[in-house]
Amino acid sequence: MGALQYDAIIDSIRSVDTNHMLFIEGNNYAQDFSMFTSLPDPNMCFEFHIYPWFFNNADSIAAHVNVYTSLSNSLNAPIWCGEFGENDLAHLDTTLIILNDPLYKVRGKAFWTWKKMKQTLQYPYYYGIDNTTDWNKSITWICNTSSPVPTLTEMQNGISSFINNSMFPNCSVDITISNLLKVCNPAGIESFSEQDNFFVFPNPFTATINVKSKEQQLFYELINSTGQTIWTGKQINNEDFSSLTTGLYFLRIHKSNSTETTKLIKN
Repeated sequence: MGALQYDAIIDSIRSVDTNHMLFIEGNNYAQDFSMFTSLPDPNMCFEFHIYPWFFNNADSIAAHVNVYTSLSNSLNAPIWCGEFGENDLAHLDTTLIILNDPLYKVRGKAFWTWKKMKQTLQYPYYYGIDNTTDWNKSITWICNTSSPVPTLTEMQNGISSFINNSMFPNCSVDITISNLLKVCNPAGIESFSEQDNFFVFPNPFTATINVKSKEQQLFYELINSTGQTIWTGKQINNEDFSSLTTGLYFLRIHKSNSTETTKLIKN
């Protein structure tokens, strides 16, 4: 897509919306921004994607991102990584280090591989969706019509099972990826504590959950990833949760006139 096509789309959007920031992707899977020699809109951000097949080795990740940093510097516009993932843990770690480094001026990032079917996975996911025999047969035939044809019932069951298994409570968390991405970022919890006089730690936890609070009358609920309340009480600091299975939990804190919830990871 050329600059004139971008201009036409932007003009159409601005004819009905003059307030919101525009996120503008480049050509070639959001890699190529060479058509922009000036900003097409004063209130915009360039959005790039980064995947392993864009380059040949881990060392080129920094060089790849630096192209967008140079774009940001030259046109004085923010850059945002709209997609990354689909890689092994070592490369994901390297990518995160670079995207988080202030030197590259990346204003944010989104992990694309949030949910994924578990069958024949090459790269890790954050939430894994269980496969079923009917789903596997149906999707295999859809991708290759020379494969065995599923019956109507098998396809209906396959689609129904996929919808059910892809629901948030029915997915399983990859703890390694969760820790790597720092989904429960301590910085976020600190912001939570500064605003509402709470500090919840450690996160991830192994046995105990500690809450520091200026509030005196509190009630706690610990909820698992399927939405079940597995523990309640007025004092949580001395409780032993070492027997809980690893995974995602939610701590709901009831105050006198409001309720707050934060995510926790059990290692």
